[in-house]
Amino acid sequence: MSIHYGLEKFKSAILLLVEPGDIHSRVQAAMCQHIIHLSPSSDVSEVIKDELQKLLDQYHDTCAQKISDLDEIDAEHLAKHIIEIHYKWLESLH
Repeated sequence: MSIHYGLEKFKSAILLLVEPGDIHSRVQAAMCQHIIHLSPSSDVSEVIKDELQKLLDQYHDTCAQKISDLDEIDAEHLAKHIIEIHYKWLESLH
């Protein structure tokens, strides 16, 4: 795909994270509908490539189930981690 695709996927994921509702549902939607579809080799900057790959390796198989199994604090940490990765990428653009 492209860097623009990656930016759009992260934007869509973050918008889902800030919607009202249960943290597990929001994180599942962000990861399983958007982040999981990114390719670190072609959709994101080198700055976050390795970090994204680790995240994808952890959640790629049975994404929704793995997130459902997280306790609330870990689900919140995952949401923050997604935002931190995106922020790191945006910071590198300046």
